[in-house]
Amino acid sequence: MTSKKSTGKLEVDVQKLRDEGSWKKLIELTEGGKVGINDQLANFLLGEAKLEQYLEEHTPYDAANQTHAESKTGLQEAKQYLTLPAGIEGSRTTGSMDAQLLLAKLHFACGEYNESLQFLSEAGLDQLTEKPLPVRSLKIIAESFAVQALALEKIPPGSTHGKNNDSRDQQILRSMEIAGDIALLYLQEQDKLQGQSNWSIATTGSNSPLPPLTEQRIGMLLETALLRAPLIHIKAQRWNEAIARYRTVLRAMESSATQTLRLTFARQLAEVLLRKVCQANYWAVGSKGPNSHWKSKYYSGSSLFSPRDVNEEVFLLLLLSEAMAVRDAVLSQSPEFRELRKASMRNATVVYDLLIVCCIQHGQTAMVCESLERALKFSFEDAHIWTQFSYSLIAAGKFNKAVLVLKEVARLCPQNPLPCLMAAKVCLEHLNLVDDGFNLASEATKRAEAQDSNVASRACLIKGIASFIKWRQSRIQPLKQNWMSVCLKSLRDATEHDPNDHLVHFYLALTHSFCRQVTQALTEVRMALRLRGEHLPSLLLLSLLLSTPAASPSSQMSSSSISSIDDEEESHVNQCQGALSLAEATLEEYPNNFDLLYIKTLLEERCFGGEVALGTAKHMLALWKQLYEDSSSAGANVTSENNPNNVSHSYSNYDTRSLAMSAVSAQHISEANERESSIYAQSVAAARAEQALSDVTSSMCSSLPKPGPAWQVQLKIWLLTGELYVRLGKCEEALACAQEAAILSPASHHVMHLRGLIHETKNEFADAKTYFKNATSLSPFHIPSLQHLGLCVHYLGSHRLAEKTLRETVRLDPVAENSW
Repeated sequence: MTSKKSTGKLEVDVQKLRDEGSWKKLIELTEGGKVGINDQLANFLLGEAKLEQYLEEHTPYDAANQTHAESKTGLQEAKQYLTLPAGIEGSRTTGSMDAQLLLAKLHFACGEYNESLQFLSEAGLDQLTEKPLPVRSLKIIAESFAVQALALEKIPPGSTHGKNNDSRDQQILRSMEIAGDIALLYLQEQDKLQGQSNWSIATTGSNSPLPPLTEQRIGMLLETALLRAPLIHIKAQRWNEAIARYRTVLRAMESSATQTLRLTFARQLAEVLLRKVCQANYWAVGSKGPNSHWKSKYYSGSSLFSPRDVNEEVFLLLLLSEAMAVRDAVLSQSPEFRELRKASMRNATVVYDLLIVCCIQHGQTAMVCESLERALKFSFEDAHIWTQFSYSLIAAGKFNKAVLVLKEVARLCPQNPLPCLMAAKVCLEHLNLVDDGFNLASEATKRAEAQDSNVASRACLIKGIASFIKWRQSRIQPLKQNWMSVCLKSLRDATEHDPNDHLVHFYLALTHSFCRQVTQALTEVRMALRLRGEHLPSLLLLSLLLSTPAASPSSQMSSSSISSIDDEEESHVNQCQGALSLAEATLEEYPNNFDLLYIKTLLEERCFGGEVALGTAKHMLALWKQLYEDSSSAGANVTSENNPNNVSHSYSNYDTRSLAMSAVSAQHISEANERESSIYAQSVAAARAEQALSDVTSSMCSSLPKPGPAWQVQLKIWLLTGELYVRLGKCEEALACAQEAAILSPASHHVMHLRGLIHETKNEFADAKTYFKNATSLSPFHIPSLQHLGLCVHYLGSHRLAEKTLRETVRLDPVAENSW
């Protein structure tokens, strides 16, 4: 009786050692004769233990011939032990099938794939029926199916076990899926035996660079089977089957051994859903798992979250992947953990790139910023993550922080000009840091020219734009001339680097226009349109240039060839009509563009009189009401899906942020924002001889080049309409327009200027002087208000003060001909 109890206890101990994979102890127990079992079973245990112990210490799968030869030598003893219970040289026992399955695994490790398939066939692997099995048996069967699939892949189709292509591929796929299902079940049962609780996701990295030892239990065979099954479906373009397979693995109850693999599965499923699934062909995740002895267990309960559409599932997968990537991150910077740190960083980088793509598509910039900020904890001097973080900050509107991060990226990549370019763009376009923008653009130019980079042209362009802003800011003539020289040199250098860049020619034309060099400006803007005929800012600039007297042929002749002043005026009117025809043709392509309509209104006033222009101004009001009245009450932006090219403008013509910027991306120079960033072309209206067109257009176009609220566009329209009424002598109507504009922006210097014009037209010079002084108080560099203030003071008899005011106007803008 005691002997039976002792034998039963020993059998339990043996089974426990097999389940735990304690092969060294099992060998000692069996070789020591402490196990009271028959010789056949002892041989099986010794062969099994020696085989598994060798495979844990070596990785012979899919290796070179030399490694296979070493495996044959190292596994010779295990093969001898397993051959006896397998029934090859002895009688069959209850362990015969397990021995044959292990021999198949042994031959596969030695590179003998046909022999491996032969043993699997003799063991009747494909004829096994599903039933409850011990933990160790589950692993043996799972690995046997994995060996069968991998061995079939190794042998050519025409061999004994190769079969034809279709049946062979089906057999490979079936074996891998069965191996994966049983592997998941085995790992769940293994955790039960060890009393481990389900996994949890930590949100911070660990100082320990190594995963728990239990994660190594899955083995290379089972891991390969789990990973390869969905990839086979993807290779055959069976996307639905691949998605179903990924979901099967991810829905299974977690075990400690698959925690690392879940990151790979979640990421790959997210990639497939992003590439091949839309809302129309999406199907929800099933609520129930299959009921089978060889299927893994699934989570169940009413509190489980189930995605309702493809976007929810992708976000869920990527956020889980991010959490797992942060959990697995290696924080230690010790040299011995370099490879582990690189591997974890590669996994995290792929996840964050996918998360960025998905979040940006749905406008979730805040989520991207938060995720990348968490990634910085384990991204020490990783330029890619820091670069992505800077771009996300720009997208989220956090420009000050974005510049700091971009400067750090520039430090990490001392040869790369793009971080400096992006930082310069943000400084100039959003932060009014002109000096910083110029210095960063200069550094970008130096780096680009040193490497002969393809972004050298845009680096010079941004440097030229920064110099142009400094020219506009400067009030001392020698300093202004110096900045203009730097600007022109930078822009010409940009044309040398890339003569086919239409934006460079556009900004050259814009610069010449501000310098009243109309002929050169026309040459450059026509070149820009030859390079890109649909470039809207160039079309706007050409319309304005054609409307100037200097653009007419008669103005370019000598004085002796001019027959009369009437001929010159007629030629100028013809030029304005040509500009109006161009504006109308452009409006056919962009019918809802308020900037084009604004120019058309002023050109119609010049060609056909104020009444015709008023009709277009009223059309602008009706169009604004149609497009933006509903959204303006909610504070919506001006730009809409129907009018992507329309931008609104602020009203400070001395704001240094007013100059448009060309967009510079991380990989190439993007032109997606050119229509917005280049709309500043309208400010060339200062080149017009006509005072009203020059004054109003220039003041309205110096703006921050980004969409603004709808009331700013409405304000612009009311001011335009009011000035048209003033020039027609209809002061009551003009006052009504000024009152409407004052409701929208009571502190606008443009409103004060309009009120001053109304009183000046009515010869109420004292009141006009008050309004013009108010306008200059709000905007000390508003040239039209200073000009009219000087006139009103002159009309009131203060001639010295009038002269002083006008001299100050000339000092601020020497090329404003009306001041002279």
